[in-house]
Amino acid sequence: MDKLARFSISLPAPLLERFDSWIEARGYRTRSDAMRQLIRRFISESYWEDGEKIVFGTVTLTYDHHSHDSVSEITNLQHDFGDLIICSTHIHADYHHCFESVVFKGKASRVREFVRKLSGLKDVSSSDPVISSIP
Repeated sequence: MDKLARFSISLPAPLLERFDSWIEARGYRTRSDAMRQLIRRFISESYWEDGEKIVFGTVTLTYDHHSHDSVSEITNLQHDFGDLIICSTHIHADYHHCFESVVFKGKASRVREFVRKLSGLKDVSSSDPVISSIP
């Protein structure tokens, strides 16, 4: 485990009260636990924006597998970005709709390109990435 460093933060009292309420609602044990998580999230977001850093995560998508060539287009796109994709899980939500979760790891700019192309497919009704990094 890394050595802990301490620092202090000055906040307006109303902001601290809202922060404490936020901490309690999410079940954090301490302000420090919450701050560590927020800092990690901020760093992950900066990796995503940077484009050159390695990120990992998932993109979940929903689509109508009966319309157009959606299954073929999604499969071809996943093959085009095979260098990123670790695995995918396909779920039949109902007779017409599928839910798919794709796990990836790679350069943020390449992942963004993959997500953008998935989102642009005609029959994809949602494509939501969750991005993480190891700072």
